[in-house]
Amino acid sequence: MTTAHHAPGETRPGGRTARTREAVLTAVFEELGESGFGGLTMEKADGPGDGTSPGG
Repeated sequence: MTTAHHAPGETRPGGRTARTREAVLTAVFEELGESGFGGLTMEKADGPGDGTSPGG
């Protein structure tokens, strides 16, 4: 039996991994736009407290 190995997010385009990656990138870019690189923290980039992010 042969098992194909894919990078994370490639096996199921649009799946949970892809949605999570998109949400994280969006939150980081929004925070960079508001606070700049010097003001970016993991807490700020965690996203809104809407339950979609691990700390939200």
